[in-house]
Amino acid sequence: MSKYLMTIDAGTGSVRAVIFDLKGVEIACVSREWEHTEDPLYPGSMNFDIDKNWKLTCECISDVLHLSKISSDEIVAITTTSMREAIVLYDKDLKEIWACANVDSRAIEEVKLLKTSNPHLERELYNLTGQTFALGSIPRLLWIKKHLPEIYANTHRISMLNDWLIFKLSGNLLSEASNSCTTGIFNIKTNSWDESILNKCDLKNNIFPKTLNSGTLAGYVTENASKTTGLNKNIPLFIGGGDAQLGAIGIGLINPNEAGIFGGSFWQYEFNTDTPIMDSNCKVRINSHAIDSIWQYEAIAFFPGLIMRWFRDAFCQSEKEESLKTGEDPYSIISKKAIDIPAGSNGLICTFSNVMNFIDWRHASPTFTNFSFDSNKFNKYTFFKAIMENSCYVTKGHVDLVYNL
Repeated sequence: MSKYLMTIDAGTGSVRAVIFDLKGVEIACVSREWEHTEDPLYPGSMNFDIDKNWKLTCECISDVLHLSKISSDEIVAITTTSMREAIVLYDKDLKEIWACANVDSRAIEEVKLLKTSNPHLERELYNLTGQTFALGSIPRLLWIKKHLPEIYANTHRISMLNDWLIFKLSGNLLSEASNSCTTGIFNIKTNSWDESILNKCDLKNNIFPKTLNSGTLAGYVTENASKTTGLNKNIPLFIGGGDAQLGAIGIGLINPNEAGIFGGSFWQYEFNTDTPIMDSNCKVRINSHAIDSIWQYEAIAFFPGLIMRWFRDAFCQSEKEESLKTGEDPYSIISKKAIDIPAGSNGLICTFSNVMNFIDWRHASPTFTNFSFDSNKFNKYTFFKAIMENSCYVTKGHVDLVYNL
């Protein structure tokens, strides 16, 4: 009997289940796009639908087994990864009571309050965590405390989405450093949750699950999870990590002074270090790697993958129809048709993201500019190429930013 591994990845724009052989060769992948809905009462909110998204996850798992024609008996281990920053809250019975995606921005007023009430606090916490208030959990927890006091009162544990997937499959709620560190309440110098941080912010400090190292056995597929996914009961589950960190391992980015660029809903530039020196200007994020004694300087470009999806859905219906007929991915079809657009996109400039300044992050207003009504030079493929070029410009800025630390 052959042996295979499975990974479940809860990304910003989609969830996927992937099967690999023991050499790391991808055998099959099934994904489902998902969306995070805004509550009209709370501008900027991006709720993570626990029930719907777990159902989509189960579909991916069962469908990838069917697609690959691999028996669940042949799956010898499973791990999980996910978007960072997204959090799930649980009550004392470990029932999920609230969750948000990483793009949730409802807590703007809480960020302002934190900055004005104690102007030195953000830098103080950055020196412990490598994080600012921009993407972290502290403003979100303060928002919940103010606007959803019953949820806050009943919050017993917090986890990241990769931990939530392990929990749904095994019943064990655990955490690991590479994703938990993105909450801003995780001390990257000790690689542990830090109660003192929540004390400083007048938040409850007893909501942390046990932390294990990435790659540690976390439990086994339960009977209930077996019924909903098609997986065999008792398959071992191993603690995974944040998507960028596990992506780094996947491309061999495991030693100090190695770097890589990752494309998805967001683009990340990751630079490994074994001596995490805090940026005195707090412009660059610093995360724990999924490998012991390695950290990563990180700079993030917002929205490249998401704006690609918007462009595809808004302007590329013919390519989507062609994809249905041929089976070729719509993005591949669009890219082939954009290949003859010259570098510089005939002068067309797209702006949807800018270079990261972590402690004072101001996102660009989405813009296309410097084009004329010459359809030979400026068509949808020109605009598509300009989107790709903006990703490249911002990423080059991030490489320079980390290099000049």
